[in-house]
Amino acid sequence: MNTLLDIARIEQWPAGRTLFREGDPARGVYIVVAGEVDLVFEARRGTRKTLRGSHAGEIAGLSDAVSGTPHDCTATTRTPCTIGTIPANELQRLLVETPSLWMTVLQFMSNDVNACYDSMRGVVALR
Repeated sequence: MNTLLDIARIEQWPAGRTLFREGDPARGVYIVVAGEVDLVFEARRGTRKTLRGSHAGEIAGLSDAVSGTPHDCTATTRTPCTIGTIPANELQRLLVETPSLWMTVLQFMSNDVNACYDSMRGVVALR
């Protein structure tokens, strides 16, 4: 992650600020250096559901930026945060120039998938 932080623009974000919205194009990635970020999606019938939280050391919007797909959730700072931002084109350039970085990216994406599965396990089945 140090390679990513080396090129990231580090900023202080207040609680309640939106990093990105569900359905918007992925313009970059957001490294949570300090603080907590809520990831929320719109469920059926328009109700909003918390997918999970991101904490220090995690990257929000990574899979969307890598795949070039719109964001599948909305990310909002729960607490005041230190956020590192990297534009998607910079991330893609870095991945081309530093192929070994792919292993780190895949580890972060795998952690995201596992966190989503853990979140789903906590949902009570409706009959």
